[in-house]
Amino acid sequence: MRRWLGLWVAVVLAGCDSTPSYFPIEVNSVATFRVRGFRTQITMLRLQRILSVAGARGVEVAGPNGVSRVAWSNGELRAQQLVNARFEPDIPLLSPANLKDTENWKGTVAFLESKAPATATLTQTASTEDYQGRHLQVINAVLTVNLAGPSPKVIELDSTYAKGLGLVHQEQRTDGHFDLELMRL
Repeated sequence: MRRWLGLWVAVVLAGCDSTPSYFPIEVNSVATFRVRGFRTQITMLRLQRILSVAGARGVEVAGPNGVSRVAWSNGELRAQQLVNARFEPDIPLLSPANLKDTENWKGTVAFLESKAPATATLTQTASTEDYQGRHLQVINAVLTVNLAGPSPKVIELDSTYAKGLGLVHQEQRTDGHFDLELMRL
């Protein structure tokens, strides 16, 4: 069984703290995505409520596969939970002010049935991209999580965030194999 970090996270994009231009969605708003995985479907993700996430003001994002909890802390989008995975300590997803820096993380990832020590690396690049007829400034953030333990795995979450719009595209791979893709409609 593949362990999904939960692509739904990135829609978490509520401008809770310091970089609202990358996450202009308001609480109770809905974003629509085409999801491609075992099957293709259209789904909506809702920014449910404001709550404390890893000691900061954050949001809970709800979708058909569960909830994610993220917050802006010191200019970084950080996740405490991504659908079925909890992170201790919270893990970085996006750091717009530190695009040239690679950020490393070490901690524990807890799933419903197990818990594993893990390390992760966040790398980012800025560019411009055409999206639905618009020329947008984007940040491509790649989070690579290395799970240790009896069943080691490498999970890669490749996300594209557009300034003024939020998450526009995301793919998840496990051990190099495609799991899931989100495309904002």
